[in-house]
Amino acid sequence: MTEATYTVWDLARRAGVQPPTINRWVRHGLMPKVPHRGPATRYTAHHLKLTLAIARLAKTYRSHRRMRQVLAKMTPEQLDRAAGIAPPVAPPAPPSPHAGLPPHPPPPPLPDGHLGRYRGRIARAWEAIAIAPGLDLIVRDDADGEARRVAAEIAERYGR
Repeated sequence: MTEATYTVWDLARRAGVQPPTINRWVRHGLMPKVPHRGPATRYTAHHLKLTLAIARLAKTYRSHRRMRQVLAKMTPEQLDRAAGIAPPVAPPAPPSPHAGLPPHPPPPPLPDGHLGRYRGRIARAWEAIAIAPGLDLIVRDDADGEARRVAAEIAERYGR
């Protein structure tokens, strides 16, 4: 898949500057030069990122030399943030109200065979009626006659 390319006009429009400004940034070494000249010149996504970051940096730093120094020290993540591409770093979470308290002791082990408060529901037997591949109708073994009649009707109507 080909990487997206941009004209100097595309970069300028997105950064809110004029094309000569971008050409000046390239001349002053704020952005890498591109192989083509004139209207056929195409810039990469990296150039777009740099253009957006430099346009923002230009509001703080007036010196091209100082902007070059700042850009040279930026990590890719910092460049994304400077360009306004990456989401801002979230502030740290507030401290937990339980900070500093001792942890809860573990619950005592259950006796063998004990299933806890769900014992009555888990211990029942179930019958699975295949309706279609990957679709089963589950009927509890203690279901009344009406539930079994409905299950049989569903199986007959929609079963294989």
